[in-house]
Amino acid sequence: MIEYSLKDLPLTKDQRVLNFCYLSQRVRSSAVGVTVAVLEQGRTHALSKNDWVALMIVQRFTECLLSFELLVALGRERDAGVLLVTLLELSFDLRFVQRHPEAAETWIAHDDRRRKPWRVSALLEDLFADSGERSAMKSIYEHCSMIKHANPSGGTLTLPLAVEHGWLVINNPPTTDLLRAYTFAAAGSAHETLVAATKIWSDSGFDVGPACADADQAWAELVKLEEKHILDILRERTDASIVSQSQADTPKDVV
Repeated sequence: MIEYSLKDLPLTKDQRVLNFCYLSQRVRSSAVGVTVAVLEQGRTHALSKNDWVALMIVQRFTECLLSFELLVALGRERDAGVLLVTLLELSFDLRFVQRHPEAAETWIAHDDRRRKPWRVSALLEDLFADSGERSAMKSIYEHCSMIKHANPSGGTLTLPLAVEHGWLVINNPPTTDLLRAYTFAAAGSAHETLVAATKIWSDSGFDVGPACADADQAWAELVKLEEKHILDILRERTDASIVSQSQADTPKDVV
């Protein structure tokens, strides 16, 4: 009998990516903790349909977020982008139900396997009053949907081998910027999802305590890291531009 063994894939060596994953994990742990607390109280406290919707979505969200974090830590940016679509859609649904309690009935009764209860465009219109924020979230969602469906127009964002300008391109560029950006978006959605869930449970009389305290802190730290990340990119590009300009201005030897 032939024996097979699996070798562990190497983790990314970029500590900044791992820091992003760690903070995402803290948000996820807070969500798991409050979910357990609500389920324990559910033994003596009746759960409404809205409470159940929140429980189902949060549990699926934390399950998916764990898989996402593992993919990011392994440097699998395309597959992480695919899962980000699921995370965003779960977050949109729960936040919509929290804003419109009667929508829980629609979510539970939905039986069409070909489409979700609400169009993403309608959810974005409802959840994001600011046109700039709505446009930014729409761009993130469309970007990740392009990856999910392996749209060839995405080039090496969606495929390891791609056709660009009529040429077959084999591209394996550094992906740490994408990994951090995806993790930032996922953790932000996790935080928003947890906030919506705790509002639903609190309105039903559940004691969620300071459930979001550590999640709030982790999210704040992640925002600071993202700001530093953006500044580092700008600084690197500025330095590169200065070097390039300096080289262009250097007199060439005349032969």
